[in-house]
Amino acid sequence: LTVSLAALGFAFSKLNEAALRLQAADSFERQANRMGLASEKLLAELQKASAGTVSTADLMASANRAMALGVADSLSEFGALMEIARDRARVMGLTTTEAFDSIVTGIGRGSPMMLDNLGLVINLTEANASYAEQVGIAADALSDEHKQRALLNAVLKQGAATLDETALSTRTQAEELAKARAELANTTDELLRGLIPALTTALRAFNW
Repeated sequence: LTVSLAALGFAFSKLNEAALRLQAADSFERQANRMGLASEKLLAELQKASAGTVSTADLMASANRAMALGVADSLSEFGALMEIARDRARVMGLTTTEAFDSIVTGIGRGSPMMLDNLGLVINLTEANASYAEQVGIAADALSDEHKQRALLNAVLKQGAATLDETALSTRTQAEELAKARAELANTTDELLRGLIPALTTALRAFNW
């Protein structure tokens, strides 16, 4: 009985996780549409930039965070940030998801320290001055949104300068493992999501 209850509890836990991922997927589509981006194209761009090393659920969750913080607003920017994250992950011994989340949070919160931990050393004063000159206003007149854009531009510029396109054209052994795990996670999520309606019906009957 104990083993059966433990197995049932594990199954419920996994189904609950799948339900939360499904919720994140719905949010991903809504936020992308709100920003005028096609969710399918955005997901494809992120998958391409991550070289398939990040599960669909994790890509959506990370993109949701980026959109909520207003970090990027175009497919090319999202793709570039994910590519930089993959490059930084290799250097720092992190997963691409961890690196991307750090980049997004660093830009969204205006925290150079989080970016510095990835080897992206940004001088905020210089970044703001450069952006102010670009848009034709005084640096001290920049809004918070302007400063966030200035930081994004600096990250994109520095990230592009340090990217090794040749190295990124092939996956490392660690990335091959990450890709296999991502594919397994995608398959598992799809199977679990298919069980959610039946489970919901069963629980309602049990509660009755």
